[in-house]
Amino acid sequence: MAYRYFAYGSALHAAHLAEWTHEHGYDGFTLEDGDAAVLDDWELTLSVPSRYWLGAVGTIAPVAGARVHGLLFTLADSAGDIVRHKEGVGSGLYREVDVEVRLAAPLGEDGDATLQLLPARAFCAAEGRSLAEPPPASRRWLDIVVAGGRARGLSDLWLADLERKGRRS
Repeated sequence: MAYRYFAYGSALHAAHLAEWTHEHGYDGFTLEDGDAAVLDDWELTLSVPSRYWLGAVGTIAPVAGARVHGLLFTLADSAGDIVRHKEGVGSGLYREVDVEVRLAAPLGEDGDATLQLLPARAFCAAEGRSLAEPPPASRRWLDIVVAGGRARGLSDLWLADLERKGRRS
């Protein structure tokens, strides 16, 4: 079996993830070869206070017409426990949810792209962890996410929008 993980946050940044895995005894665990993906009808908000990140970090919530860009990783089932640890499930900060992400295959010779919808797991704030009036966004978290997204080829428009969200906080 495969564990499909839709990453939209700090796990996008390879150096940050390597540091975290080393600190937590998961040396050798990496997230490589992810596919750019879009989570339709979900929105990213900077509304989860984090002492570690010194400000509000992102979560996702269902919102018709919205979308979240990230990467889809296909991992061994055994990697699910590491991902859940990284995402803060054990501390009660986030919860794992079933989602369906959209992948676009490269344009073919006829100029058409093949769309693929795949089931995956993503993480959103646990009940009561996302605040209507959160503290200012964590600049450090945003910098890590934007740098990681840029290095992995996420949409420049998405990354610019994410940076704007941080300035509004």
